[in-house]
Amino acid sequence: MAFGTPYLLTGLLLIGIPIAVHLFSLQRSKKINFAYVFLLKEAQKEAKAKSKLKHILLLIARILFITFLVLAFSDPFIPSEQIIETNNQNKVSIYLDNSFSMEQEEHKVNLLEKAKLFAKAIVKSFPQNTQFQVVTNERNVKSRVYNNKEEAIEKIEATQFSSAETPFQWVYRDQIRGINNSSSGNTFLFWLSDYQKSTYSQLDKFSFNPRISTFFVPLGQEIEKSNISIDSVWLETPYLWVQKVNELRLQIINHGKQQIENSLVKLIVEDRQVSTKKLTIEGNTKKTIKLNFSLSSPGIKKCRIEIEDNGLNFDNKFYFTLESAPQIDIAHIYQKRQPYIPGVFADKELFNLSSTSYKAVDFQELLDADLIILENLEKTTQDFQRELLSQLKKGKSIVVFPSDKIDKNLLNQLKINHQKINTDKSFVQLSPPSLGNIFFKDIFEKDPQKAEMPSANIIIETEGYPIIKLKNGKIFLSKTQRGSGLVYLFSSPLDPEFTDLPMHALFLPLMYKMAFQSKNKEERLYYYLNEPVGKTRIDKGSGKSSIYTFSSSEHAIVPAQQQVENELLFTINNQSFHAGHYDVWADSLKPEEKKMAFNYSKRESQINTFSSAELERIAKQNHIQILKSADLESFTSEVKLGFMPRQLWQYFILLALIMVIVEILVTLLWKTRKG
Repeated sequence: MAFGTPYLLTGLLLIGIPIAVHLFSLQRSKKINFAYVFLLKEAQKEAKAKSKLKHILLLIARILFITFLVLAFSDPFIPSEQIIETNNQNKVSIYLDNSFSMEQEEHKVNLLEKAKLFAKAIVKSFPQNTQFQVVTNERNVKSRVYNNKEEAIEKIEATQFSSAETPFQWVYRDQIRGINNSSSGNTFLFWLSDYQKSTYSQLDKFSFNPRISTFFVPLGQEIEKSNISIDSVWLETPYLWVQKVNELRLQIINHGKQQIENSLVKLIVEDRQVSTKKLTIEGNTKKTIKLNFSLSSPGIKKCRIEIEDNGLNFDNKFYFTLESAPQIDIAHIYQKRQPYIPGVFADKELFNLSSTSYKAVDFQELLDADLIILENLEKTTQDFQRELLSQLKKGKSIVVFPSDKIDKNLLNQLKINHQKINTDKSFVQLSPPSLGNIFFKDIFEKDPQKAEMPSANIIIETEGYPIIKLKNGKIFLSKTQRGSGLVYLFSSPLDPEFTDLPMHALFLPLMYKMAFQSKNKEERLYYYLNEPVGKTRIDKGSGKSSIYTFSSSEHAIVPAQQQVENELLFTINNQSFHAGHYDVWADSLKPEEKKMAFNYSKRESQINTFSSAELERIAKQNHIQILKSADLESFTSEVKLGFMPRQLWQYFILLALIMVIVEILVTLLWKTRKG
């Protein structure tokens, strides 16, 4: 037992008062007239015994009354298990995990709300002069400041879910920085979290400071967790048709152990539901499903997938954009033309093909084209070569089918590394395309390794990035990045004497892929908010000095950005952006000119957490204590037992009152018996 005001114990000297009164009363004698002496002697013996017992009881009661009263005013208490400085200023740092995984519910209350209740119980358990730091995943400047009790509780109550993904090492570092500035008192660290393994992946290997009292407060360890999320979305074909059936694929993951049955999946385009499907998926598995839909009008469409799920809510919607197949302008420049290029691009709904002899070429055709195809050019002028380079800088794509009398100066100007002209006229079969090559994404439904491939007799060897190779290892089709543009070089002329590729089924998807990439080069359907950088094509006519704004229905953002030719590079800050659609516009453009979609990272969708046994093992290794209670009442009791001294003054007041009652009863009892 200890005392808050020990100097008041000097009041125990007052015990001398009842002792002095007792001694004084023993010195007084009383004269009694009595006739019979032998009866008098017996009466004296009995009176002395009774009087002595009465005085002793009264003395004890009065001494104990004063003793208990003095002890009560001396603020007696039993010290807590943790040593808390009452004179010096203690520092307490509380990490409140407000990530999306804390949306899991326990007894119809989400874990974040439960964590907030527990955090407030911790704050109330410390002395009034304690300083508190409330750290969340945002890691802003305000979270590093220490506050008093009232301010800390306000911060806790104001905490909301956040998309910020903060490794636990960073949280610990922020807490240690603040504690190191402490000059006096003890320090305590508390972590209130579900201890999700995707966030705490290195927890079992991390070293904690043994000089700082650290406490784990695990939440939701006993919940039967369940969650499904949309992992990715892609198109069956690289282009969409208006007023025709299109196919969208999406991969869904069941992160829980239990099978999910008849969950409804919806595809919504421009706030209109266009397709639905019932989903049944086994526990801990991935499943790919297809949704058929059609677009009623051309243009970029804001789309989203919605899925029914009783687990986490933040990942039940997946945002993306779709754009109907735009008409692609193609400039076909030739000196000796084969009929294959006009045949491939004959669909006038998709392509606007201008096929012109080199002798009659108009540079305006190059300016207007998205894709430039050069076929059998033997000799070109420097002006033509410079114009091609200019178009490459603007992000155009060029496809080169060489002549057997190839213009080496043209390849040199395009900066294509080539070695020599091949004089061997033997045909070699092409190797099947590799599905690992991103160029062939969405082209093949089945692995083409067993397909019959065309053959070719190459006349030039290149060192560009290989898209297709021959079986002898030489490159047949290469891709070279030049500025913002691309150069595709075939190693043989587009002529039956050199290759049978134009008659093969592979030729059309190859040419379509290059055409569609030239129009919508590397435009993605969506971005994740944990990605550092995004990019998008800038519309023609936008000035380089323009500042682009990303505007949603809730707010507008001007991210850090840079314009490189026809591309806008911008930083993605997951504390500024929210999941949803954004219109991208400059001062000179309307908001509907460009639309982009952003989604929260899927790391929080992974509901696997450290078990109680795993946390106990980690805590034991690092001398960490675990506070785990099922409800607020038991947790509060546990915290009070560990951190709050047990006050005893009320018990001593009660004992003092009992002594008063004892004195009264003794006095009344003796008077009654005397009477």
